[in-house]
Formats: sequence, C-alpha cells, structure tokens
Amino acid sequence: MKKLFLLLSITVISLSAFIVVENQLPKSAWKKINKEIAKLWPDIEVEKEQIKDDEYQLFKLNNGEKLQGYMFLSKAPSRYDHFDYMLIYTPELNIKSAQILVYRESYGGEIGSVRWLKQFIGLNKQNTFELGEDIQGISGATVSCQAATKGFKKSTIIMNKLKDEGAI
Repeated sequence: MKKLFLLLSITVISLSAFIVVENQLPKSAWKKINKEIAKLWPDIEVEKEQIKDDEYQLFKLNNGEKLQGYMFLSKAPSRYDHFDYMLIYTPELNIKSAQILVYRESYGGEIGSVRWLKQFIGLNKQNTFELGEDIQGISGATVSCQAATKGFKKSTIIMNKLKDEGAI
C-alpha cells in the first residue's frame, strides 16, 4: 500500500511539474523575442507589460507612456506536437513581425524562415489569411503552413475582438 501511495505521489508531482514547465517558454525563445523587439525599435527602449495570460500571452509594448504595439504569444498544433509563435502588432493591429519561437517537429521547420514569415507583415483583419491567397505555402511543410496561418488568423481575430471590447 505504501509503495502504491509513493508511486502515485511521484506521478502526480511529475505531472504537475510538466504542466508548469509546459506553459513557459525556454530562455532561447525569450532571447529571440528580445532580439526582435530591439531590431524593430533600435533607437528606443521598449518595455513589455503583460496584460493577459490565458491560452495565450498578451503584452503591451511601451516606450514610457507611448504605446508602440502589442506582442501576442501562443501555440499552434502541428502534425504530432505544437509550436510556439509570436506576433507583434502595430497599435492599429497590423502585423509588424511574425516569429516561430519553438518548433518541435522533424519536418516543416521551414515555416520559421524569415522569407516565409515576411508574408504576414502588414496583414490585418481585412485579409483572408488563406494559403494560396494572401499566403504562399511551402512544399513539404503543408501541415505546418496551414497551422501557422490558421493560428496567426485566430490571433488577429482575438486582438481585434479585444480592441472592440475596449480591453486593449
């Protein structure tokens, strides 16, 4: 009985530790985020102010009192796992930057290329976010392209809904 209790306790503790770690990004992802923010605003210091932490994380990007934009961090499902991504929006909610932060599959990692992600810059709620329309896919990375495009579209819809509700 004691062995069973000990085994159950270890299992619960192990699973709860996994859940906590699962919601956090690795240091390498935060380095990528900070590097991108510094690249977008090279002459000013931009501070991240977290305003939402749900199934996604949302930050205001400020320079003092001036709003520079928003940063949206979320996950999208890939074929067998998921990947983490970041979208940076202008105050008007146009995509200013798109990054794949952590990709966990053997195939499809090409969606993290600067060349492919550049297609999203400038898109907003007026765009369809459809492969073959606004976005060109990558041969051999169809599932990942679809997942990223769908995730970016969903994020843009959420951002606009928050703005319409006065939450941001």
